[in-house]
This record gives sequence, structure tokens and C-alpha cells, in this order.
Amino acid sequence: MGWLFVRRPEYRNDAEAGFGITWLLTGLIVFSCASFKRADYLLPLYPGAALFLGSLADHWYKRINRQRLTAIALGVGLCVFPVGWCVYANAMATRAGNREEARPFAEEIRRRAPAPQLILFFRTEAHNLAFHVGRPIDTLLEWENLDIWASRPQIYYVVMPSAYASVWSAHMKSGRLEEVMRSSVLAGAYHDDPLVLLRTRPGAGAPPR
Repeated sequence: MGWLFVRRPEYRNDAEAGFGITWLLTGLIVFSCASFKRADYLLPLYPGAALFLGSLADHWYKRINRQRLTAIALGVGLCVFPVGWCVYANAMATRAGNREEARPFAEEIRRRAPAPQLILFFRTEAHNLAFHVGRPIDTLLEWENLDIWASRPQIYYVVMPSAYASVWSAHMKSGRLEEVMRSSVLAGAYHDDPLVLLRTRPGAGAPPR
């Protein structure tokens, strides 16, 4: 579709297609500049992508000869796609659950910090682990927020990827952390980084520089 948009003047002159591709590319550029990325950040871009692809598909459909046959084929494809996606998603979820071994790690976390003690997840989308840990949990994205939690007098347990666990002292000014255990589970669908469980150390002072 992108090739058609560049090569065909009637596609480039379509106002809706131009608006859709501008929406999509602008969002991609803005979110690409973010230091921390989440999969759901792309949700606001989907309408722009749909507008762009729909406008180009409309031009393409009007140019083909066998429109009825193409419509039937597309309809069948749209009906089959949700079924295939459900099968794929269930298979991937089962495989991820087996590979990540989230349940034992979650049980060990709750053994050390029984509910209703709050568990903090820092810059990780380990949904499977969060499900097994159970509430209450909270998600933090910024070092400043984690520093505030770590400087409080209570002890809190924090789950984060090992890449962040190795550099926390360079970002935190008031709070201090200590490693409790590591797991072979993945940080999320987009990271091959083991997870680390840490706990705050009230009264330990600022980390050494």
C-alpha cells in the first residue's frame, strides 16, 4: 500500500489517505522518542492506519475487474482471521506461561510479601507474572517515582528487568534497594531480560555515587 501511495498520483491526492498517513507517522515519531515504550502506546495510531489503508483499498477495489469475487474472498478472510487469531493467541499464551514459569516466581514473591502488601512493577509488562502475583500491585515508569517509594519508612518489594536493576544507584538520590532474587522469566513480550525482585531499604540513606 505504501508503494502504491508513493507511485500513484490519485492515491497521493486522496485527502483522507494523506491525513491517515500523517496521523500514523507523526505518532510513530513521537512515541519513538520516548525513553520507555509500551505496546499499548500504539493504540492511538490505529485509527490513522485504518484510515490510510481503507482509503487506498477503496481506490484499489474500484480499479479491479472481479469486484464481487474479491469482496467474497475478503469477507471469508475477515471471518477466518478472528478464529485464527484466537488459536494463535491461546497457543502463545500457553507457551509463554510454560516458558516463563511465572507462577513459582509469583508464589515466592508473595511468600516474602503476603497480600495485602503492595508489589511494585518497574518498567516491565510482565502481565503473566502480575496475574499470578495478584493485587495489590502498582506500575512505575519513572526513576523519580521509584525513588520516592524507596525513601519511605516501609519496606516495599520491586520487580524490574535486570538491565534496570544493575543501574538503579545511578538514578536514585534518596532511596536504596537491595536484590532479593532473580528469575528466568522474561520481562515481557518484547524483552529477553530476566526479572529481578528487589526490596527497599528504609534508613539506608542515598546510594553511593
